[in-house]
Parts: sequence; structure tokens; C-alpha cells
Amino acid sequence: MFLNSKQGKRSKDWIKCKVLESIDCVICGYVKKEKNMTSIIIGQYNGDKLIYKGHVTLGAGMMHLSRRGYQVINYSPFGYVPKGNKEAVWISHN
Repeated sequence: MFLNSKQGKRSKDWIKCKVLESIDCVICGYVKKEKNMTSIIIGQYNGDKLIYKGHVTLGAGMMHLSRRGYQVINYSPFGYVPKGNKEAVWISHN
């Protein structure tokens, strides 16, 4: 897969990505980054237990997520705050 911010033109902005593995995850929160970037925090269910899986950086913020039914909550859905997520905003889907 090739990603390019200037569609149809080759430039130094091209990134080549290979999908090595795919898993279904839920969005559990986000961390605001520099330059209006947002890193979403993802988890995966193992039975009833939500397991922390990591971060995915993208350009979507809470306004984008709230349009899809997510709301801010006051606690980590994992039952603890995973390392590196002290500044996280935790969310839940209604």
C-alpha cells in the first residue's frame, strides 16, 4: 500500500506500508499530539476483559469521535492506566 498526501504525484512524502497482521480493536481513548495530531488508544477484548494493545496516530480528534457516539469518561477502561498514557482522555462508545 502507498500513502501520499499529493495524490497522483510522486514525492518524498510517499510512504510504503505493508500490512503484517490485522486485528479487531476498540477505541478506548486518545492522546493529543503536536500539530493537531491525535494518537488513539486501542484495546481488544479477551472474553469480558479489555486488553491494552497500544496507540495508532491519526489526524482525528474528539469532535470526529463524538460524531460517532463516543463520550469522555473519567477512568481508564482497562482498570489501570497503561504506561505512557498519563495524559490520555478516556472515552466510551454509547
